[in-house]
Amino acid sequence: MSQTFKKEKIIEFEERAKKLKSDITELYNISIQSPFIYISEEYVIERIIKIYENLRKDIVSFFKDDPTIRSIPSAEDLRTSSDDFLILSSYVDQILGFLKGKKLMFEDEKRSFPIDENELNYLPQSTQQLIMEAISEFEYRHSYACCCICGLAFESLVKEGCKKYGLEYNGLANGIRALKEKGKIKEDLFKTLLDLEKYYRDKISAHVTSEVATDEKARLFLSALLSLGKALFSSTSDQINR
Repeated sequence: MSQTFKKEKIIEFEERAKKLKSDITELYNISIQSPFIYISEEYVIERIIKIYENLRKDIVSFFKDDPTIRSIPSAEDLRTSSDDFLILSSYVDQILGFLKGKKLMFEDEKRSFPIDENELNYLPQSTQQLIMEAISEFEYRHSYACCCICGLAFESLVKEGCKKYGLEYNGLANGIRALKEKGKIKEDLFKTLLDLEKYYRDKISAHVTSEVATDEKARLFLSALLSLGKALFSSTSDQINR
């Protein structure tokens, strides 16, 4: 069973639970205002209980290997009275709490970035360490920290690149342009790096937030830095540029 499928099922269960919670609240409010209509119609409460039991059954089946799921109570013994609305509502709250915990577990799980430390040996030591730190933050889903460290690694790469090729470093953007003019950075990577320089200058350096430093941006930042590192420091790039 894939992680993506598990996440989708948790979201599905959560949506069903929220809908049930909303229906219970609405029916309870109506029963208070018009008790003759709703409390006398036992099938209304029975139907809500049945929906709850079906939801609980599906969740228990899906998480059958998790012993904590047994703590979610059954509604089979409830009586068909208005008080059952409140009891059922508390039961649904327990389901939502259980599902929230499952979502947090997925968010805390480590993810991988397709790079090995040995593949970075061609980089200057200080830059290599920064990139490994950024990858570590990315893998633990700390995208904002990843982007901040990527910015430092970005500056380090360009400075070291300018130093290697005898160019004057006069700021990140100018350094990128100088390396491009030297023939060390190709056009497509050059455009990406300029966009990242602007992003780093305007967003990260100014005021980084989780909304600005998204997972997608962190992955893009890392990928671009690895491409830049290869372009400037790998033995293959030296042979190509000769």
